[in-house]
Amino acid sequence: MQMSAANRISVRKGTELPPIQKCTECCSRYHCPLCNSKIFKPTDRYRVIIHLKAHLARSVKYKGDAIASSGENGN
Repeated sequence: MQMSAANRISVRKGTELPPIQKCTECCSRYHCPLCNSKIFKPTDRYRVIIHLKAHLARSVKYKGDAIASSGENGN
């Protein structure tokens, strides 16, 4: 996979979803903690959970950790 400046890599211990917290800065919705708000718009909590499960499904598992990428195409 070719990486660009827009791609971000996230390494999580284990394969649990990251904590999801309601925004208190720009809105009252939920953000994906792995994506830029321009890529994944703030939305309802259950949609963020579905989105994060997709990140986890596409992630690479290595020694119990999950390595996921997020970029312009929403991966």
